[in-house]
Amino acid sequence: MCGISGIIDYSGAVIDKSVLERSCATMRHRGPDDFGTWQNADDAMSIGLAAVRLAVVDPTPQGHQPFIYQNRWVLVFNGEVYNHRTLRGELQREGCRFETQTDTEVVAAACATWGVEGLRRFNGMWGLCFFDREGGRGFLARDRFGIKPIVYANDGSRTYFASESQTLRGLGDWDRGVDTQSLLHYVRFGFTAPDASIYRNARRLSPGGYLEFDRQGVRAPQRYYAPVAEAKRGTSVDYGDACANVRRGIFQSVARRRHADVPLGAFLSG
Repeated sequence: MCGISGIIDYSGAVIDKSVLERSCATMRHRGPDDFGTWQNADDAMSIGLAAVRLAVVDPTPQGHQPFIYQNRWVLVFNGEVYNHRTLRGELQREGCRFETQTDTEVVAAACATWGVEGLRRFNGMWGLCFFDREGGRGFLARDRFGIKPIVYANDGSRTYFASESQTLRGLGDWDRGVDTQSLLHYVRFGFTAPDASIYRNARRLSPGGYLEFDRQGVRAPQRYYAPVAEAKRGTSVDYGDACANVRRGIFQSVARRRHADVPLGAFLSG
């Protein structure tokens, strides 16, 4: 588990580095191994990114975040992409060169090469912000089932985002008024809607969602993935075959999650 946060300013105003550093402090329980900040500004746009890291894949300093790829693209990334070795091979065949063994570099290369389309190739759980400093554009994105969180807020001239609401609160002066509908939903069901937060002007990025931004501002959230239920008539599966298929799928899923450069453990929640 790692943590990410950031501020995007569409007027080019300087972003206070101490705000980013304080955001790291509020997320250190998510990433005790390393932390970092990065800033960039021009006349039309400024951006500041922060990350704390729990090192699992390639725990060397080469995996430091914010991660700068090819001196152009910048990534903050929370989570893990389980098929990063397969993607690394595909990207190498397209001419990409790698300097680390981290899945973070693979994610950065995939986003730089394929853009938003690359998100569909990821098998994993993650939340990220990717920025092209030459093009002055980027996007926030979340894994297809929303396992890793991203909450964001806009105040007209700035977009703020973070892995946690408590971190988001400290990034700026956006309106923190309570969303009464979300509060009622929480009281009734014990949770808020997938894209809502307890705050009126803050939202959670939807599972399988992404949010693009550039020098002109932030776009409306979109989806790169939505589950589709497909019913087929006239098909039947033998009970034994169905059990075998489920068992195989579970074993394959667990195997994908066992790739790490640190000791592994397992736990079962109550």
